[in-house]
Amino acid sequence: KQWYQRRVRGGDMWVNVVFGGGDPYHNHCNKQARKAQILFICDLKLTDFGQPELLDEANSDVDYCYYMFEWSTPLVCPERLLKGRSGISPAKLLLLEFVVITVVYLVLGIAYKRLVLGARGIEQIPNLKFWKDMKETCSNTLKKCKGENVTTTGVRSDDGGNMLNIAVDDDDRLIM
Repeated sequence: KQWYQRRVRGGDMWVNVVFGGGDPYHNHCNKQARKAQILFICDLKLTDFGQPELLDEANSDVDYCYYMFEWSTPLVCPERLLKGRSGISPAKLLLLEFVVITVVYLVLGIAYKRLVLGARGIEQIPNLKFWKDMKETCSNTLKKCKGENVTTTGVRSDDGGNMLNIAVDDDDRLIM
């Protein structure tokens, strides 16, 4: 049978729902329709929805019989308390996505270079030159932030098409 009578009351940290109109008792409680009362209590320590616990089945009183449940759950907690435990922040999600994409990139790149191209050792790292240059760029940027003098190496081509390494003490000299 469907429970069709409901009454809801609540406070800041709890909600009480009373269901009535259930199947009638067979031999006690004057064969009244069954009632169930569920007290939902805010519990921020739970990470799931919680479980109901039967506290009492009052069926010895002739006039008022009921089932009493207590259900600790974070679902009835005020929103102001839930804001601190919203799970993953957008910044953490972005960082997690970056890490996952980087790991997938490296794993697939290393597998391709090793299995298809036959690379071994450090040469298995995809776009190795880029990562070496990135290391130097980051290092120089940190040195500049600390106020240290940075010597960079610029690469340019001479008229014969040969690549030349030139030492440069000032970024302005790199402009050609």
